[in-house]
Amino acid sequence: MSKDSVDPMRTYAWIGLGLLCVQMAEQSLQSAIQTVLDDEDVRLAEQSEPERKQTLGDFLKRLKKRVKLPVHFKEELYTFLRMRNQLVHEFDFKLGTDEGRKASNLFIQELAFRAISISGLMMTVFQVCARDEYDEEFYDKRFFPEMENEHMQQMLKFFEQHHGGLAREILAGRNKVLSKTKTRVRSR
Repeated sequence: MSKDSVDPMRTYAWIGLGLLCVQMAEQSLQSAIQTVLDDEDVRLAEQSEPERKQTLGDFLKRLKKRVKLPVHFKEELYTFLRMRNQLVHEFDFKLGTDEGRKASNLFIQELAFRAISISGLMMTVFQVCARDEYDEEFYDKRFFPEMENEHMQQMLKFFEQHHGGLAREILAGRNKVLSKTKTRVRSR
């Protein structure tokens, strides 16, 4: 193998890592949508099993109905969704060639970093909501003993420094979409 060739095992490792990161982002989005970004009138926990087993696209549609999202973040979510769907449903890179593996690795790396960023933002949404609305730490060491770790504390601080403003903007947009709809219905 030449120094410019791409090891196929490395490509498969990137694919596995990418899938893990995507799954983490999906779960963090779903958790946020079902809790702090939830409409109190429509509780997801009270829905039927088929309603709970919806796709990421369905959750993003639900999020748009519940939260007035900043345009740049909405675009980021839909870029993530498009890339995630390409990975899961239309992964058409030619992994038998160096060029295909290089293109695949770059694609997966970008998707993984987007997923990590979304997960970090959702972690920050939980923390900011707890702190600003309840004067509590969401990731309190009593409930999350692993937060005793200095690296975890640094990670939370990093996420809040980078995502705190957007997290607060998202939280401030809760139910604004819904309240506009209710106002339009009442005024008819």
